[in-house]
Amino acid sequence: MMSLRDELLGRVSSIPAFRMIGPPGWELHEMAPDVEQRLVARARERLMAAHQPVLFARLGPLVAEAFASARAQGAIFMIMPGAETPPGLLAPVTILGSLQRSTPSAPLDARVAEAIEHHGARALGDSRHFLRWEHRKRARIDGDEAETRTLVYLTPLPGTGRSSALQLTATLVQPIETDAEMDARIADWIAMIDASVATFAWVRP
Repeated sequence: MMSLRDELLGRVSSIPAFRMIGPPGWELHEMAPDVEQRLVARARERLMAAHQPVLFARLGPLVAEAFASARAQGAIFMIMPGAETPPGLLAPVTILGSLQRSTPSAPLDARVAEAIEHHGARALGDSRHFLRWEHRKRARIDGDEAETRTLVYLTPLPGTGRSSALQLTATLVQPIETDAEMDARIADWIAMIDASVATFAWVRP
């Protein structure tokens, strides 16, 4: 573990290698069946050691559902808090990485222009590489109404002439009614994600 943040080295078969500095304890996982099985096994070991078999019975299907949902969104990897994450950095969010490609009917440049015009997309801080925008909507989760905030980050893949891009998507769920403490916590989580994405860099071969 690094002193402040952890380096996440991404070696995913469908995109070039990259590195990103994440919060301590956060992990990058490729969307592969063996990774899903490993995460479930690790959770089972921790919960059984804590004498919580009922919790594991609930957790296993939730992990499978999360992976299935991520794959349905075209995710090729996910970044999420791991077992060694300090309590103060346990944000209820998963960052999904997906590959976006231009098509004759939907070129990436047109999508970028649409994000700028209709969603207020801007460069991420001082970064020249990432475009960032945000969506908000209300959803019903477990019978309760909540607000989802989706942060979207887009950067072109090197050597593709802007015909392909990596998209990072992070979704936070928050209550409809919040107080000052909750607002401050959400702002901290968003700032943490922005700061991590801003460290993203492609690894030169």
